[in-house]
Amino acid sequence: MGRKATVNINLPPNLRKRVRRSRVYYYYDTGGKPRREIPLGSDYINAIREWSKLERERLPENAQVTFTTVAMRYEREVIPYKAIATQKGNIRQLRNLLTFFDNGNPAPLEEIVSDHIKQYYEWRKNAPIVANKEIALFSHIWTKAIEWGYTEKINPARAIPKNKETPREYYIEDHIFNILKSFADNELKDAMELSYLTGQRPADILKMHKNHIYDGILHITQNKTKVKLRFKITGNLKKLINKLVKNTNGFLIHKNNNPIPIKTLEAHFAKARKNAIMAYPELADEILMCQFRDIRAKSGTDKYLKYGREQAQEHLGHTTQAMTKRYIRKGKIIEPL
Repeated sequence: MGRKATVNINLPPNLRKRVRRSRVYYYYDTGGKPRREIPLGSDYINAIREWSKLERERLPENAQVTFTTVAMRYEREVIPYKAIATQKGNIRQLRNLLTFFDNGNPAPLEEIVSDHIKQYYEWRKNAPIVANKEIALFSHIWTKAIEWGYTEKINPARAIPKNKETPREYYIEDHIFNILKSFADNELKDAMELSYLTGQRPADILKMHKNHIYDGILHITQNKTKVKLRFKITGNLKKLINKLVKNTNGFLIHKNNNPIPIKTLEAHFAKARKNAIMAYPELADEILMCQFRDIRAKSGTDKYLKYGREQAQEHLGHTTQAMTKRYIRKGKIIEPL
């Protein structure tokens, strides 16, 4: 057997990471003497796929299925079909799950019980909200394990309560929104208006293209949920769309006809926020709390206040009113008796 890894120990068993001429490459360590490593390329996802195949070939028929075995199949067959941002999040979450349930001693699937989930929450007590997401991923992996015939056991995380989460309640008041817009560059200002008028996520705003507009309708397919929405181009949205279409060969929000990455948008928003605080120090606390993603909640809240929850739900593209409720940051004004 090859020597035990002392670096990159978060990688699956027998998967090695090497840096060659500033590029990262992956290898499968077959063990034995002389030591032999099978090159798996520089793409991590493809390397995981090949690793999984090689690992399966080495398993005897009566071998115990471990959490690592199922997790790697999940990474190979399920994660690549999720939205890009979700893929990145799942990869990070999976690394932590594997550190706990493997770490050189893979946990057999049939031996994982509810106490291990409690121990996991304790182990991740410094990141309670992230731990919730990681156990949610664990639960989906377990569901797939049942579907693939690896186990018939009920998900051990099912009866364990999650860490308490405090929902975000910040609402951008109109005067704060207008102040921030006054310090925004043209691209950010357009993105803020488009986000407010449609109530869509930043990633969906940035991928809106002039070819998504036809028959007087803006057609949107949400990145995260694949929900399809159609916005009638009228009123303020029509004014904004007409302006944006005139100034682009493709994406509605762009810089010199090139799409703007989310990180760039967030950096521009942070700059506008900083300048707004300098100009309005008395409003510093309110401005500092504001994030670009809060515009979606403001849009949903304002739609709810004017038209009700059902229309707010359609506006945001939610499948349930319970989800929409999390985005409503203000209640309706009640007349006294």
